[in-house]
Amino acid sequence: MSASLLADALAIACQALLASALSTAAPPALPPAGEGGRRPNASRAQRELYAGKGQGEGALAQVPAGPSPRLVVVRTARLSLALCVLLCSLLSLGRDLMLRSLAPDEALRAAAASVWPFVVFSQPATVAAFVVDGLLFGSRDFGGAALAMVAGAVPGLLLLRAPVILTVGASSAGGGLTGVWVGLVAFMAVRATVGLARALRPGSSVLARSST
Repeated sequence: MSASLLADALAIACQALLASALSTAAPPALPPAGEGGRRPNASRAQRELYAGKGQGEGALAQVPAGPSPRLVVVRTARLSLALCVLLCSLLSLGRDLMLRSLAPDEALRAAAASVWPFVVFSQPATVAAFVVDGLLFGSRDFGGAALAMVAGAVPGLLLLRAPVILTVGASSAGGGLTGVWVGLVAFMAVRATVGLARALRPGSSVLARSST
């Protein structure tokens, strides 16, 4: 849960920064002018952005330059990689300490230890899935985020319900936990892959506005 919260925090930061960078790269257009040159349908933010400060309503006000969308994506990718390495290292090196602290019962520790490798190897997929969600939300591609979620749920549910996986899990100390973690890893991996392909497809808003 703590690892997921860290990945979610990174995704939220990516979402906010990317949305800001995209809005700066492509400012919203003002509604058509009505009688007397006024635009009653323009929002306050649009009027302030295009205030012009003596240069006329159509002139773009001076806006402080922020990071480009491409820079946001690149830095988020680097931070995601660093977070993956950190989480995998902490979970691998601190396994015994965590199990002793969180599971006082010997049988419970044995069950948790049997699925611990899945916990470790699921971290890159989990971080990638959360960060890609932030990338899609920041670019306002909510349909792409929903598509990635559905695409990841299909193999995850199939593996979770697969008799072979459940049989293997039941014969180990972890019981059915093996099937749960295999399905979770598949869900996160497919979700991240489909979401990333959607975000980086030709003509996407991120790539189009990053080149400007």
